[in-house]
Amino acid sequence: MDLQILEPMLREITRLATSDEYSVPFWAALLWLVLLLNRRASLRLLWKKLHIFQDNNLETEAFSKIDAPLQALLLLLAGFPFLKLLPHGLGTKITPLAICITAFLALHVFVSAFDLAVFGWYFAKRQDANVPSVFRFVVLTAIYVGVGLLLLNVTLGINIMPLLATSTLITAVFGFALQDTLKNLFSGLTMSFEKRFKQGDWIMVGTDPNTATLGQVVEIGWRSTKVRLRDDDFAVIPNQQCTASQLVNLTTPKSTHLISFDFPVKHTVDLDKLRKALVKLASGAPGVVKDPPVELLATAITSDNLVMRLRFWIDDLLKKDQVQSEVIERTFKKLAEEDLLPEPDSK
Repeated sequence: MDLQILEPMLREITRLATSDEYSVPFWAALLWLVLLLNRRASLRLLWKKLHIFQDNNLETEAFSKIDAPLQALLLLLAGFPFLKLLPHGLGTKITPLAICITAFLALHVFVSAFDLAVFGWYFAKRQDANVPSVFRFVVLTAIYVGVGLLLLNVTLGINIMPLLATSTLITAVFGFALQDTLKNLFSGLTMSFEKRFKQGDWIMVGTDPNTATLGQVVEIGWRSTKVRLRDDDFAVIPNQQCTASQLVNLTTPKSTHLISFDFPVKHTVDLDKLRKALVKLASGAPGVVKDPPVELLATAITSDNLVMRLRFWIDDLLKKDQVQSEVIERTFKKLAEEDLLPEPDSK
């Protein structure tokens, strides 16, 4: 009984596969169905050839994101050659709509893969660039809208000129109203691509000590950068200011920070003995790093004393005041014990 049912089916399949009229659609549909069954292996091979998604998590995310539209696309492509077989000219009527839907599915698959390949892998993983999510959204939306309107015009013959005129006007109005926001957005992109700083870095924006902002980067947003100041307050700096002003990264390439202070000593001082003593005292202070080492330098000679400079490095700017105070106190006590402090000016 089963053979009696299968025999007509096999006969019809053989006829479709060998006839001049239907052989090309039949084998094309079969090819799309084979790709449908082997879509994951095919995508892995393609990604390997293009050297993208060299990360299992990203590859899994990419496949899960495009799998459903990819299945629908391959099924439509498999059935597309047989539309003309529909009765009463129905195939001719729905062919433009089928082409439009197929093209939109292909666009969606491409844009989803483009999003993860360019923004999720290339910029985030390879370039270590923080691309704002709003910029990502704007780029993908522009691709969808631009290509989508073109597909409507080509496949369904819809006049898109009124839509383009309206969208151009709306874009101009929004661009004018949001020009400051857009400046900050593109400044944020510039900082991300140039890698001026990253979260956790200490930065100083500006060179004037009275107006410069010194703090640790807490968050880099698409419009502004949030910085924690040394007094535990937070400053929100527009990204445009970070690119327009001189910016000093105090963490890169080295995380150590120099601190120095000057003090006078008597002319009768034994410099070698003093250097050994103060270097040892400063090196033992909590927060002072061992490399680079502490230095004691002579900077000036006056008629009353010799001016010395003690230089040391720390790796935590939050503790700068405490470490500096500790080293100064140790230095003063040592100078007082050795009677090396000059007499106060009686004038």
